[in-house]
Parts: sequence; C-alpha cells; structure tokens
Amino acid sequence: MKLWQAIITGIVYGFADLLPLSGAGHMKILERILALPPLGSSKMLLLNGMLHLGTALAVIVSLHRYISFRPLPTQRIRQSDRRQRRISPGHRLVQLIFVGALPALLGLLVHDKVTIVSDHLSWVGGMLIVNGLILFFAARYAYGSRDEKDATIADALLIGLSQVLAVVPGISRIGVTATVGMWRDLKAEFAVVFAYLLSVPVSIGIAVMNITQAVQLGGVTSADLPMCLVAMAAAALSGYAAVQATRLTAWKNSFGKFAYVSWSVGIIALALVLFFA
Repeated sequence: MKLWQAIITGIVYGFADLLPLSGAGHMKILERILALPPLGSSKMLLLNGMLHLGTALAVIVSLHRYISFRPLPTQRIRQSDRRQRRISPGHRLVQLIFVGALPALLGLLVHDKVTIVSDHLSWVGGMLIVNGLILFFAARYAYGSRDEKDATIADALLIGLSQVLAVVPGISRIGVTATVGMWRDLKAEFAVVFAYLLSVPVSIGIAVMNITQAVQLGGVTSADLPMCLVAMAAAALSGYAAVQATRLTAWKNSFGKFAYVSWSVGIIALALVLFFA
C-alpha cells in the first residue's frame, strides 16, 4: 500500500465509521476504487484492525468526560426509613456500557461468517440503502426525554443487541444503535453518545481479532506497519471530526438527514457493480 492510499483509506474509514454510514461498507467500495488487496488478505486484516483502533481512540478522546471513575458520592436520601446511596451519572453510564457490551460482543462470534456471505459489492450497496431507511426513521423518534439517569438495563441490552446487525457491511453500528436508543425514548444526543461509547469495546475486540488473524495467516512484514499506522492516525483524526459533527446533528434533531448520504453511497456502490464490473 502506498502512502496516499493509506491516508485516503484512513480518512474515509474514520468518517464513514463514526458518521452513521458504515465503515465496513465504505472499505468494500474503496477496495474497488483504490485497487486495494482483498479484505480477507493478511495485509488488509492488519489494516482493518488498525483502523478500528483509530476510531476507538477517536471516541475515547472525544467522549472521555462522559465517564467518571471517581468514588461514589456519600450523599444519602431517606426512603421508607432506609438509607440508600445515590449512584453518580458517570458510574451509571459505566454500568450501562458494560451491560450493553455483553450482547454486542456476541456479534464477534459471527463476524467472519457474515462478512464472507455479504462480501459482494452489490450486497453492500443494498445494505447501505437499508441503512438509510433506518436513519430516515430515526427522525421519528428523535424527541425522547431520558438520559443516563433514567436509562434502564433493558435499554442497554436492546441497544447492545442491535449492534449485532452492524456486522453486516453497509449497516452502521452508530446508526442502528442510536436509532434503537431513540426508539427507547432516549434523548437524541444521549442516544448518539451512548452508541459511540458502546462501540469502543466492540471496535477493540474486532481489532484484536483481525490483527491476530493477520499474524496467523502470515505475509505481514514490518514494512506494512508504517502505512497501517498512518491510516490509523488518519482514521483517528477524521473520526474525531465525525463524532463532533454527528453529536451536533443529533442535538439539532437532524440525525435522519444522514439517510440521504447513505442512499447516495449505496447507489454509487451499485453503479460500480453495474458499469465497472
């Protein structure tokens, strides 16, 4: 891989993965446009793992203030003559992320099989159009009133379970989880933030799995690492910008507008199949 390919790949992946547009789907399109090696090759597995680490880093840097690991407050309230400790919103959010990550990590078990079945670009194009439909209907639920103080374990489980759908290239992890959060009457901005935070353990899990597979397949040399690091840095920078843009869009209750972008990219993918096969 050349330097310019690494930079473009990192920038596009960072934006697509952390905007609700599917990083995996865009990687399949880039494979065709930039003449990259097959996504299942050892070099691309290594690259994909590093890209996931880049976007995870972008989320952590962008949203680290939402999670507090400070000691629990000592304030107490009286309720039926019994005293109960009140948990801080930061600790509550950590609990919700842990619960939501459990079903989400189940997607790692079927990640490779689903990727093989849905590897064709025409499938990716179709799923990007489906992704657009998910985002379009998100606007209907973008007026919730609950945040981390009111979210329940059931909310976290359902949102985490929805991440399993994102193993299909073309379906955005951020898009589907944020939409389910809005459907559960969470505030649009908090639903997006929670979707991002929930994506971190899954992204790290995929990164570890892909890098391990790349090493096991062989064919990866020390010369591949610098380009992968460049792509990772580009993904982290563009991903950081994508997080800020998506949060702003959710705050303005305009999350559904990403549907038109997803539909456009899906049409481009289908056009590549029809006219440039």
